[in-house]
Amino acid sequence: MSGSSTQVLLPARLTEQQRSQLNVFVRSASGAAEVESFWLLGQPYSLSIDDPGEEALRFNLAGWVPAQAITICCHCRGKAGDLLLAFIAARVAEMFSGLIALGSRLESHTSNPSVLTADGRYRSEELGDVLTPACMNYWAGTPEFKMTN
Repeated sequence: MSGSSTQVLLPARLTEQQRSQLNVFVRSASGAAEVESFWLLGQPYSLSIDDPGEEALRFNLAGWVPAQAITICCHCRGKAGDLLLAFIAARVAEMFSGLIALGSRLESHTSNPSVLTADGRYRSEELGDVLTPACMNYWAGTPEFKMTN
């Protein structure tokens, strides 16, 4: 079964030390030996570090253009998997001063005005909504939350 995914857009390429920090985070949260594929509370996930795609390179927020992207996927559907994916994405974005590209618009999942007008929500034609870690955590704390992609 296919699940949700999201991208954490990074303002700079990860250094070896930052890659090590990412490995420590995933391993400490999941107990997994490898970072590319892991389980968290019974939910399967994968993570990959890539160059940003064409769409991401067109995203420009006050001169900030993504230099690298971390794609995180949950390989099942449901509230628990979506919440954990949101937590992982927000934490990784927070660790490396990144932003979270949802891949679609929040309007397709909620009409909650507090979510739709939240600070830290940016719109991108190519990437859908792009959120700060704080905005992602806010969205994840609402009753209608679900990952949009």
